[in-house]
Amino acid sequence: MDTIIIGHQTYYLPASITDVQTLITRAFDYKLNIRVRGSHHSVSKAVFTDDNTDGRKSLNILLSRMNSVKIDGDKNLAIVGAGCHLGGDPFDPTQTSTWQNSLFARLEAADLALPDMGGIMHQTVGGFLATGSAGGSTKFAFFDALESITFLPANQRNPQPIIVNKDDPKTKDLFYATGVSMGLLGIIVSATFKCEKSYIIRGDEAIMSIEECPIDITGSDSTKQSLKAFLTETEYSRILWYPQPHVSRVAVWKVHREQKPINYKPHPYVGFGPFFGSEKLAQFVAGSVFSAIGTWPKWLGDIFGTNSEIYRNLTAEVSDSFYEKIFPIILRSFVKLDSEHTPPKPPQQFDDHWFGLAMDNKVGDKLFPVAFTELWIPFSASDANDRIAEVMQELNKLFVELYKRSPAAIPEGAFCVELYAGKKSDFWMSPSYGTHVFRVDVFWFENNLSDPIKTYFPLFWDALEKFGFRPHWGKYLPPPHSGQGPSYLQMQYPKWDDFLRLREELDPRAIFLSKYWRDQLGIAYAVPPEVHTHPDLSVSRNKSGYFEPENKDDIITIVNYAREHGYKIRVRGAGQSVSSSIYADSFQPDEYVLHSANINIMLNQLRAFNVDVSKKQVTVGAGWNLGYDPYDPSETSTPDNALLQKLHSHHLALMNVTSTIHQTVGGFISTGSSAGSCHHSFLEQIVAVTLIDGAGLEKTFTKPSLEQDCDFYGVVVSMGLMGIIYSVTLQCVDSFHIKGTEVIVDDRKDEFGDLACFPNRQTRIGLLLPDLQKLFQDTEFCRIIWWPFPTAKRAVIWEAHKMALDEYDEQTGPPNNFTPKPYRDAFYPSFLPPTAPKWMIEAGRLLNELVISTIFSIIGDWPDNLKGLGNTINILGTEYKTAVLQQEAEKLWPKFFPKLLDFFLPCDPENIQEFWDNWADGLTIDKYEFQNNLLPAYRTEFWVPLGKAQEVICMLNSYYKHQFFPNANLDNKNAANSCFVVELLGAKSNGFWMSPGYHQESLRICLNGLEGTNEDVTQYFQQFWDLFYINGIDFRLHWGYFLPKPESPEGKDYLKKRYPRWNEFLALRARLDPDQLFVNEYWKNQLGI
Repeated sequence: MDTIIIGHQTYYLPASITDVQTLITRAFDYKLNIRVRGSHHSVSKAVFTDDNTDGRKSLNILLSRMNSVKIDGDKNLAIVGAGCHLGGDPFDPTQTSTWQNSLFARLEAADLALPDMGGIMHQTVGGFLATGSAGGSTKFAFFDALESITFLPANQRNPQPIIVNKDDPKTKDLFYATGVSMGLLGIIVSATFKCEKSYIIRGDEAIMSIEECPIDITGSDSTKQSLKAFLTETEYSRILWYPQPHVSRVAVWKVHREQKPINYKPHPYVGFGPFFGSEKLAQFVAGSVFSAIGTWPKWLGDIFGTNSEIYRNLTAEVSDSFYEKIFPIILRSFVKLDSEHTPPKPPQQFDDHWFGLAMDNKVGDKLFPVAFTELWIPFSASDANDRIAEVMQELNKLFVELYKRSPAAIPEGAFCVELYAGKKSDFWMSPSYGTHVFRVDVFWFENNLSDPIKTYFPLFWDALEKFGFRPHWGKYLPPPHSGQGPSYLQMQYPKWDDFLRLREELDPRAIFLSKYWRDQLGIAYAVPPEVHTHPDLSVSRNKSGYFEPENKDDIITIVNYAREHGYKIRVRGAGQSVSSSIYADSFQPDEYVLHSANINIMLNQLRAFNVDVSKKQVTVGAGWNLGYDPYDPSETSTPDNALLQKLHSHHLALMNVTSTIHQTVGGFISTGSSAGSCHHSFLEQIVAVTLIDGAGLEKTFTKPSLEQDCDFYGVVVSMGLMGIIYSVTLQCVDSFHIKGTEVIVDDRKDEFGDLACFPNRQTRIGLLLPDLQKLFQDTEFCRIIWWPFPTAKRAVIWEAHKMALDEYDEQTGPPNNFTPKPYRDAFYPSFLPPTAPKWMIEAGRLLNELVISTIFSIIGDWPDNLKGLGNTINILGTEYKTAVLQQEAEKLWPKFFPKLLDFFLPCDPENIQEFWDNWADGLTIDKYEFQNNLLPAYRTEFWVPLGKAQEVICMLNSYYKHQFFPNANLDNKNAANSCFVVELLGAKSNGFWMSPGYHQESLRICLNGLEGTNEDVTQYFQQFWDLFYINGIDFRLHWGYFLPKPESPEGKDYLKKRYPRWNEFLALRARLDPDQLFVNEYWKNQLGI
């Protein structure tokens, strides 16, 4: 049987009932979970198996090949395969679905129709039935046409098809149980519909303010038509309600049936007004705007830093004015009142074929992704009490309270609610079983960062609980442990218990029952997440969930508390390392409540600074940031209290610092980090560290006076696994200045050759790169950035040295009256005049980063953005397959990227940038790039013996040329990741046991990839780990960056052999932390603890 892989998931493609029987038998024999995917319009957990990866532990199925439609024109019957889509599915991963082979197209060709449908028609027949979906009408229903169902249960090893018919007394109950069964009774393979003669719909949509609307949306205005009357008297209707203050409005869509005229030509409804002639472009623009709202204020923090004054001021200002000033402008751009047009326009008139009832079908699921919880509330048209009015009163009250929030409910309140009705049904698990229903469909824009199940939907579940709502099975359901979980739902469905008994009879081994459905139906109750507030712990926790000890006694208190209760402890520095290496297991900060018993600490309050002038030593708290951290969640880091600037103000310096300066002292040393120099090491400047070990004892480890080995060398680079280092003593030198050059070398014309590097060296790049060993050994501070992209190859060579007395001249000024000429980084706005004020330069630098970030985001999300348009796209009247556009983009990319790089990083070997500065500002060359999150990247960093430099560069160059780029494309992400760079640095040998530079002068190769391009971030790096491994290049890796999976050939067993003191390190760790308080799952696996 054929299979298809979509993402990382394997799907079986049965083509017959026999094939489905085979799959069920396999699941039955091996107790595998088995589920069917339709169009994936439902919540993912409702669709798939618990383990839906490789098909070994579960079976996921696509019925795309069971899409036949057989029409009996005499009886107006249509027998339809369950895999047939209602209409064309533009996102069908098998690319089988088209409009021509859809159910609706074939019915229309036979002059037949169905009575109703939902707002879209991408769904498969089986999927639409399984969740009890419906359109907006109390007069017509899709399920009214359903005559019979054929399905395969799992009640025996080789199950036989069961045909159930609503007119057969013997199968009638089973028919009404199976029709809406969430795939839990068996696999529906076909359905028979009793059709009617084709018809057209005619109607209008009016966009009005609440005051203008003739329908009572408030539930309390007796002068208007009641909403109940409107919904029950109109054949088909839908209302989109925007309840925001200052702009509250409704879009009222209503239609009625008419007989289809001869030679009929439709005038379809237009949901999104065309933007430059394109509805898709309008959706893209709207999606981008709502994405900006949904990711607020993260993107602002990405630009300015969450720990900056401008960020705090802007977020406060936007919060205060969003719904009063900002949102009205946004909403009027996309949902303008008919009366706001110039001149005012009448309601939109339209008419269409019967399948035009799917009024939202043109809204792209990818361009404008929306999630829902849809609550069906029983009502009776004949009741004296108007239940719909009562619901609307409750909703209006809810929204009044929501918009009073401070800070403003952004993005929670920035969308709409859909209001419509549903016809009474006889299907047991239909939300409209036995009654008409008023449907409140709460919209949530899927690109929002927060979780609607936690932040938004519960408002509606709680408010409408008293009305006995039944949720749509395919949309977001209340969590099982909530007040509206299985016990509540059981009371709303009279046939609930009968359905569950039947489920057990038809599927005794529960092969169709995923954990999601077990929990949601109460078959096995979900355990609610335990809330851990640590009430007995006296140390305070900040709003992000981190404990903030103020002194060593607080740390001892935390350690003793964790040991007594069996909790884990980890310390967060600046959060620069791989997340799983930093935090305790299952860390989920949610303001002051954590769904994890483990403890995460920030040492930002420990900012002791003691100087011993005679020794030129400084003892600092481990929570000191080297430089300003614009993302410090504690908001204590400032430019003024940065360690480097503090040292500079005391006329002291460190001979080696990092190019980026967010890190805390403790975090920086724990991973063995260092700047690029074979002459100086940050680690060699450490004189002593003091920590609290796993027994809650304070211990100080001091560097020996002689070069003798001791525990000091095991404790410093320890990944936080031996205790909480809270104090560090550093050996400083007198403050100094640096001087250096940077040149950008183009190596496209001749591979690594024929272009001069530096005028003062008669070395060409052909000699330079193979001779990296000499370059790094001869140069005090050096860094090379290499773009190996074949049509844009270049190297940026930065070198600097400590200035000698004879280097000070008229330009620099004397040492005591120094005039710096700062280094201009890659984002420096060279288009501005040199005399531009500082604020203009900063704005220009930010603009450059924004532009590059936008381009990289498009590249990184490719081809998902293109797939978001569907399998085909219409451009200027011509239909193109997106796969073809993908191929064209592949051809253009090698031409476009060099132009992009030439603009921002032009090659001009004659134009050498010279700079001179104080050590604190001059050595931190990447500080501007990392002042925001506009260019997020993930990294792995190799440390190899410096003597292997030539061999390694030749190997990489050959790999890029002959394998990497010939196979790279925008789909496997190699072409996208290669936009980022290879960074080459030197590193001095040292004696720290777990330092990648232990007793080894090293070449460091840092590979960067675009964050978000790969679902598994190790996927991109694996090819390089394999390359080094296969070619016999011994390597160590930076502990704070991505590491190979522990069981891989380059994992823990390989790395253990690279570190001679590995066993001694683990033994020391066990002595200092015998209870493994500081060992999370990540380090347990990576080091084999």
